[in-house]
Amino acid sequence: MKKLIIALLVCLLIACAASSLALDIDVAALTDAELEELIREATAERSSRQSVHVPMMVNQSPDKYTWYIQDYVGRNAAGFGYTSLGGDRLDKYGAGYLQFVFVTEDGMYLDIGDESMLRQYIVTGQNLAPNTEIKYIFSKDSQGNEYSNLVDFQSLSQIDLTVRRIDGIRCGDPIVFELIPVHPAPDKYTCYIRNYVGKNVLSFGYTSLGGDRRDEYGQANIKLNFVADDGAYLDPENEELLKQYVVTAQDIAPNSEMRLTYLKDSQGNEYSNLIDNQTYESITLYVHKLKFVYPETTGAVPETETEGTRSTAEAAPAASAVADGVVMSYRDVQYRHTGDGRIEIVGYTKAQSSITIPSQIEGKDVIRIAEGAFENCTALKSLLIWADIETIGASAFKGCTGLKEISIPGETTFIGESAFEDCFSLKTVIMWGDPTSIEKNTFKNCSRLTDISLSSSVTTIGESAFENCTNMRDVIIWGDITRIEKNAFKNCSSLDEVSIPSSCRVIEEAAFQGCTDLDTLILWGDTNIGNYAFQGCACLEEVSISSGTAYIGDYAFESCVSLENVTMWGHSTRIGRNAFANCPKLKNVPQ
Repeated sequence: MKKLIIALLVCLLIACAASSLALDIDVAALTDAELEELIREATAERSSRQSVHVPMMVNQSPDKYTWYIQDYVGRNAAGFGYTSLGGDRLDKYGAGYLQFVFVTEDGMYLDIGDESMLRQYIVTGQNLAPNTEIKYIFSKDSQGNEYSNLVDFQSLSQIDLTVRRIDGIRCGDPIVFELIPVHPAPDKYTCYIRNYVGKNVLSFGYTSLGGDRRDEYGQANIKLNFVADDGAYLDPENEELLKQYVVTAQDIAPNSEMRLTYLKDSQGNEYSNLIDNQTYESITLYVHKLKFVYPETTGAVPETETEGTRSTAEAAPAASAVADGVVMSYRDVQYRHTGDGRIEIVGYTKAQSSITIPSQIEGKDVIRIAEGAFENCTALKSLLIWADIETIGASAFKGCTGLKEISIPGETTFIGESAFEDCFSLKTVIMWGDPTSIEKNTFKNCSRLTDISLSSSVTTIGESAFENCTNMRDVIIWGDITRIEKNAFKNCSSLDEVSIPSSCRVIEEAAFQGCTDLDTLILWGDTNIGNYAFQGCACLEEVSISSGTAYIGDYAFESCVSLENVTMWGHSTRIGRNAFANCPKLKNVPQ
């Protein structure tokens, strides 16, 4: 046997003749252990010499609908993409994004939010070959025009990258992972099951509001059932426990087809994101506990949750030990202590479709949502607020393109600028609170918002507050509004009726410009009307102007092509240049 081993070693050494391994070794004099070690070195040297990766040139994108997968092999894991606020590692492809799932050779969980950890790894393979095509379909507005940056469907959304540690240290047992390319989705009705075998349990999926572990497939999601070979229960909310396990098998093969059927409205039109039926509801994953301790732990694997207890790793730190301003995590959210002894929500722990904001953390009241806390969390569809939130910061939910509804608590007195800007799916806003103003850009570009009821406490509607809310039909103003600022309702093309209370002193420039369906305008008081305020309101038929109105601005009612009658109760109102230009049905043009 030893002669056979020696012959094998000689062959390996000859193959590595150009390497740093010497050939003048007296192999016959070596012990069996020394021979085995030398064979390992020679094998590793030969393998590294054969694994030199030649980068592949990526095809140019011919248009905004077509992109091609990059070549990631050989790159440092920290050298590409970025970690989103939701905790996903993403790379931008045109108007869309590709999510990375890192698979380590030993099943270890690679924390994508830890840049120092990412720097220790290099990519060795990818399941989607370079130049694999990604196809996009863009969302359209109510007039059938495509949005320039809102992707409704993409054929590929996730890529698996195998990685190894640069220093060669392996923490656990070798894991077999096959780089299986997942079929691109041909349309929004078809998805294909992913390959989970070899992946760390915490590296994919999310924990839903109902406490299940799920993974998203297009507009649908599938429940993940875990069967551990040690009989343990895997609590979906215990991340320290989940990362101790790796998947060894799955009951539905990769690339199995999953068909989706969408709900329809009363007219038979399909909803874009409501699933009626899917051919797979769940998948069972068989998992194995890794036999090593993670470097970031204190020397012992976190305890499994038992009846009446929680993992010590999950327990929130004592308030007395945490300085104000230090960001920590609790379930769905990231938070920090404030100087007044309360809690502010500053972010989320992982992008997922449902997030809950608790009423208390560490026994302290949650009272604020910070600026940009959930900004660009595109996976978020449902938000449950248990807390008595007093303040919602600027851009708090900006770019949450999947968020469908929001209920603003009764304690809320301030909502910052752009708080819900670009929430394209937002259809329902219930405002229980008493904010004194709707700030600049608060609901700008919320194109699916159908109506809004403003609290009696609101006195100002800010600049572009509802601009481009193209599906909004009704605005109910209960309070003593004093001013409607410029562009406030610009291009709200479905708005058909507006009643302006007598308290309103001014409607600023272009406030209702382009409200093409507006047919009823009631001005109860001495309201001044700014330049372009109602320009292009093509369905407006009559207007009554109070005797106390000081001015009507330039082009205020220009191109109101259905306007037939303007009643002027006063004689001192200043009428601006071309205020009623291009109003062909108007019999007596006010001068």
